[in-house]
Amino acid sequence: MKTKEKKVLITTSTYPRWRSDNTPAFVKQLAQSVNRKGMKVSILAPHYKRAKRNEVMSGVDVKRYRYAFPARQQNITYDGGGVYKISKSFSYIVKLVCLVASLTFNTFWLSIKNRVDVINPHWIVPQGFAAVIVKFFTRKRVVLTVHGSDVFSLTGKTMTKIKRFVLKNSDEVCVNSKATESACISIYKREYTVIPMGVDFEIFKPVKRSTQLANRYKLSEFTILFVGRLVEVKGVEYLIEALSKLSKDEIHFKALIVGDGPLKPELESYVANNDLNSKVEFCGWVDKSKLEEYYSVADVFVGPSLQEAQGIVFVEALATGTPVVASRVGGIIDIVTEGKNGYLVPAKSSRLLYEKLKLIIDDKDLLKKLSKSSRQEAKKKFSWDVVSEKYIKILSGGNKL
Repeated sequence: MKTKEKKVLITTSTYPRWRSDNTPAFVKQLAQSVNRKGMKVSILAPHYKRAKRNEVMSGVDVKRYRYAFPARQQNITYDGGGVYKISKSFSYIVKLVCLVASLTFNTFWLSIKNRVDVINPHWIVPQGFAAVIVKFFTRKRVVLTVHGSDVFSLTGKTMTKIKRFVLKNSDEVCVNSKATESACISIYKREYTVIPMGVDFEIFKPVKRSTQLANRYKLSEFTILFVGRLVEVKGVEYLIEALSKLSKDEIHFKALIVGDGPLKPELESYVANNDLNSKVEFCGWVDKSKLEEYYSVADVFVGPSLQEAQGIVFVEALATGTPVVASRVGGIIDIVTEGKNGYLVPAKSSRLLYEKLKLIIDDKDLLKKLSKSSRQEAKKKFSWDVVSEKYIKILSGGNKL
């Protein structure tokens, strides 16, 4: 569907800094898809050392604003742990103030210079806050996108007031899941539009089983895959407890734990103490471009999260034809359909994780059925073609979805 060209300025705190960057690319993929469908999209993102200030990436104009000198001091975004840094060091508070000031000025300047029709800030703060301030001076339309982390964190009284101010004064607010919508409603009651972030189904697709990985990890049995940070909120400990139960039942399997984080030593100790070393492999951090190979050897993907705003990794798994067993929390509920492309269990329930995994391991016909429908079900809701069409309707000022 082609639309009359409108100019959209997308402001974001994360955007690939160079072409081989591993920074999450969902904002980039959204921008590219909307741009291809007839809207003129430009990007405003924070600068980072060695990144270009201005460039065209895949047909989209990208401007990166400076907020500290020299460039190596621009380390609030991208490096992770920004909230922690700000809470521990006054210098980071100063940097944050400078970032917000530079972001606001550049949002104002680009919206006037490029004669944009709509500003699409991603995350309530600081992008949404800056866009709403600019709106008061320029009357530009603001379509805010909320990703979840911006409502589930920074819940103090002052920050809640700022979030309420942004949610109230945005012309439209898109949220990535019903869970995020509920969290936003608790801050400010208004109408929200649920549009999830998508996945590139050309990148994540069923491929031939990687013999290299199969040989490296000696995979001849049922393979269970986890991908994510090894932190408390991801609930990996409950997965490993479930794996211990499977092992005691003498069920043959191999589990690949892809990711890194502060809980890794503790999890490795639990594995060693429960005689699971031959059953569980800690694969460490894996480049995004290599994940497809890990999905290719997996029979099932397990995500025992305690909270997820949306959970893109679950969609990636389904896109490759890998069924999912996950916690019944947050945005995962919008992704996994019970008995169709996987199963949902209560968070922190290693017993029910064990039961669902055993069910799938014992029933090969069930596994085939789940695998067959996983990709087709996911594509209906999470392909960028579908997602961008919905965004174009909102950005164009059309009727509600």
